[in-house]
Amino acid sequence: MLEEAAGEWKQLYDFATLASAAQYDFLPVKIASTEYLLIANGTARMAKWDGASETAEAFGSAEGLSNTAVNFVEFYYSRLFAAGDAQNPSRLYYSQAPGDTRTIENWTAATESENVSGGFVDVGTGSDPITGLFALSNQLLIFKRDSLYRLLGDRPGNFRIQPVNGTMQQPVHTACVRVGDVLYFLT
Repeated sequence: MLEEAAGEWKQLYDFATLASAAQYDFLPVKIASTEYLLIANGTARMAKWDGASETAEAFGSAEGLSNTAVNFVEFYYSRLFAAGDAQNPSRLYYSQAPGDTRTIENWTAATESENVSGGFVDVGTGSDPITGLFALSNQLLIFKRDSLYRLLGDRPGNFRIQPVNGTMQQPVHTACVRVGDVLYFLT
């Protein structure tokens, strides 16, 4: 992070393994009443920074199953979705729906209902890894190396994952632009 007052760079968080600049994904999120910048790099546990603290802190926990190193994060229907786990390249994780004691840092099943639970789903084949996520108003697009899928629905009880017909070259997830509710991206 560049500290403007001093005009120098300062380290916020020590990812155990560094990634190339193209591998970092960022997302502003709200956890309880605090706003954070969520940082994912695919090689280490995600970090969250509140914008004021001297350092960022680790996101999630082993108990909440949210300490997985992922590379891509996106918000859709108030849930955090994450992908890019090197151990499970086709896995899409999703958080519990925030409310009561539930937060986006918990990816486990909730005792209240399946519809507020967190969890994961494997998308397509394992040989075609997820390479990016992008949310539109009514669907979450799941970019894979050789294909594109979309997740429809607003809770686990009605999630549907459908392939988008046709083959495509690998999209550049960092080069996605939304105009209205239409997505444009480079391959």
